[in-house]
Amino acid sequence: MVSLHMSVPVEELDFQPNEKLGHLFVEHHLAIIDVIVACIRSAKRHGFTIEKYLDDRTLKTYQKDTVTLTSTTGRKQTAAVVPDAYFHLKASAHHYHQFLEVDRSTETGRSMTWGRRTWARKVISYIEYYRSGMYHERYHTKSMRVLTVTTSEKRLENLKAITEACGGQSRFWFTTMEQLQSSDVLVDPIWQVAHRQGLSSLTW
Repeated sequence: MVSLHMSVPVEELDFQPNEKLGHLFVEHHLAIIDVIVACIRSAKRHGFTIEKYLDDRTLKTYQKDTVTLTSTTGRKQTAAVVPDAYFHLKASAHHYHQFLEVDRSTETGRSMTWGRRTWARKVISYIEYYRSGMYHERYHTKSMRVLTVTTSEKRLENLKAITEACGGQSRFWFTTMEQLQSSDVLVDPIWQVAHRQGLSSLTW
């Protein structure tokens, strides 16, 4: 089924029969597939094309980029920028370069301990990735969005507020899995954008 949706042979799927996977990992991976399949179906419906798609294993293994984060006291820490997926969408004359984050409400939003792996740290890492020029060097574009699909409206509001507090601007977009599954993900206004009111569509 997955191979049919992704239009790739079964042997090319990132799957090892003897690999032991935890329950949370499997749920997360299936949720990522649900989002990508929804995007593929919507693209075909409207005559859009997904020019390029990279899964998390590819991003983690072959295209892993890191940034240096600096605290207010001058402490430094290296952070990896590893989204759940990346895809380049072409819709008419417009090109959209988008990272995907599927949030299962298992990650801490923010912490008083600097450097702890939290949603806030992830947002700051994305901001630094773009600011440093590393993103442009890797993807050859200045267009970048981080799409986050999460579990509930309450969780969405929390992530959006944290993102805004961390300096995240309109590159950060949010929706819920329920909204995504009941709508046309690429054209319906189901997305909330950091520092913006109302709902927006991914394509114009």
